[in-house]
Amino acid sequence: MIAAVILAAGAGARLGGVNKAALRREDGQTFLEAILATCRAASCPALVVAGEPHGAAVRALAPSSFSLPPPVRVARAISIAST
Repeated sequence: MIAAVILAAGAGARLGGVNKAALRREDGQTFLEAILATCRAASCPALVVAGEPHGAAVRALAPSSFSLPPPVRVARAISIAST
């Protein structure tokens, strides 16, 4: 079994502050919806999305996708400061 961690975090500074997970493909799906569908097709037993600083927007992107099995968890990014 392979679990998936979807790296949708980041401020999108190179995109002008745009939430990259919300970008739409030609078929109308967001990038996040397409990635979730691919993970489900691969039978991933667990899905975690790193979505900060746009966490709330990431959760709102595909609410129906988050209710399908396997459950999807949106994790908060962790900052690690060097000492």
